[in-house]
Formats: sequence, structure tokens, C-alpha cells
Amino acid sequence: MGTQVKVLQKGKITIPAEIRESLGIKEGDVLTLEVLGGKVVLLPPRTVLNPTRVLDGLVEDISLEKSLDES
Repeated sequence: MGTQVKVLQKGKITIPAEIRESLGIKEGDVLTLEVLGGKVVLLPPRTVLNPTRVLDGLVEDISLEKSLDES
């Protein structure tokens, strides 16, 4: 069973220190929140859950750079 946390005002939660330390989460890090199968999954920085989303972003970026180079 996981660790229980309480949802505070504006949806804030506190990630327990031992979990932050074990995952290398530091103050100011941007985490990714995913909803999968009715569950909330919080991913630490530099974690890719769905590589196709990353590839979609790269294709868009490459197309934009190519368009800029051609103009």
C-alpha cells in the first residue's frame, strides 16, 4: 500500500521527504502528472512515460525549424 497524503487548499499535496529524496525531487522541479486507468501518477523530472508524446513534440519542433530555415 502506498503513502496517504491529504489534499489541501487549491489541490496542494505534500510529497513526503523520504519519497522526494529517493526520487531526487528538489524544490522547484517540474513534475509530470498523468491519469492512467483512473489513477493519478506523478512522475519525477526527466521521466518519460509515453515516448510517442516526446516524438510528436520533436517532429513539430523539426518542422518549425525547417520552416524558419526555408524563409
